[in-house]
Amino acid sequence: MAIEKMSSLQYLVSYYLEAIAYFLYGATMGLYLLTVKKEPRIKVLFIYFILGFILVMRILTVRGGNNFYYNMLYVINSIGWGIYFYSLLETKLKKALAICVVSATILYFFSNFFLASEKIFDSLGYVISSTGTVLLIFIYFHQLLSNIKTDPLSINFDFWLSCSQLIYNLGAFGIFLTFNYFTSKILNTEDYNQENRQILASLWGVHNVLLFLASLLVCVGVFWIVYRKKSTST
Repeated sequence: MAIEKMSSLQYLVSYYLEAIAYFLYGATMGLYLLTVKKEPRIKVLFIYFILGFILVMRILTVRGGNNFYYNMLYVINSIGWGIYFYSLLETKLKKALAICVVSATILYFFSNFFLASEKIFDSLGYVISSTGTVLLIFIYFHQLLSNIKTDPLSINFDFWLSCSQLIYNLGAFGIFLTFNYFTSKILNTEDYNQENRQILASLWGVHNVLLFLASLLVCVGVFWIVYRKKSTST
């Protein structure tokens, strides 16, 4: 992409905001572990977001094609959230569904890796991963509402996390569905010019904004939980 045709803010949003969001997510998980409770499933998410941040930084610095790294990202995403919800869900059936979600993403990744003739950004993999995550979120919400407790949901960190991921995945779903179509249509053709490359980068920038807002929501949730715990203990 022609950097000179993009403003500094556009370049930040389209490229670096994704890494910032992963870093903020990881820092938020670390803050929760240090100040609230050392829960194993939050440790898993902490590792996942750190790995995601490292992978995105690799994408930003690698020379040449970075589609493989982006495709790896949705696999890591599915594994991270799959383990998290497997730990969170209670019945064997619900846990089995979490395993199925992760397995479906991994199987699709390897089938696409070995069978696809053209190695492009695989947004269909993101669609599969995102759909599975949304399914697990709704299963968790059903479980949560079926076992109503006296504690308010505003101090339930799992609820904050699930809400942030629901907002992100539902918002980004349309981007995932359309991105592969556009890249397949214009990649390796005369239409893949600077203008179309900038359009694709801007489209991914919308995705990055959604991811950043979701990470910001979780960060607010941690600070709110810490504040409530301190106010009730005094």
